[in-house]
Amino acid sequence: AHAIAALLCFVGILELLRTGAATVTDPIGTSLFGYPAHFFGGALHLAAGLVAVWCASRPRLVGPCLTGLCVLFAAWAGAGLVLDGTPNDAFSGSPVLIVAHVALALVAAAALVVRRRDHAHRTVAAAGA
Repeated sequence: AHAIAALLCFVGILELLRTGAATVTDPIGTSLFGYPAHFFGGALHLAAGLVAVWCASRPRLVGPCLTGLCVLFAAWAGAGLVLDGTPNDAFSGSPVLIVAHVALALVAAAALVVRRRDHAHRTVAAAGA
């Protein structure tokens, strides 16, 4: 969870630095590592990362946080597929952006599965001890 949170914060800060507040109404996308960066996308990545950092330090919130990240990025990728966004839109149909959000959703889901599996193993081990 800490690694996902750090990655989201890093990407969010890069997007915000690359695009700047002046590009909010700009119809031309700003390229960041091959995908269109948008001010609102950067703000959402940074906000999700900061919430994930906060949740990662509280064991009871890690599971719900990972679930929320998985749903957020799967929905964002789905919106990119369905909506006809401009290149600078937060829901851009850029294949690179869609793949990145699907990958983030899959990483969050995998971290959730590993976390639950480890928790189940610890519970069984504690019951047997």
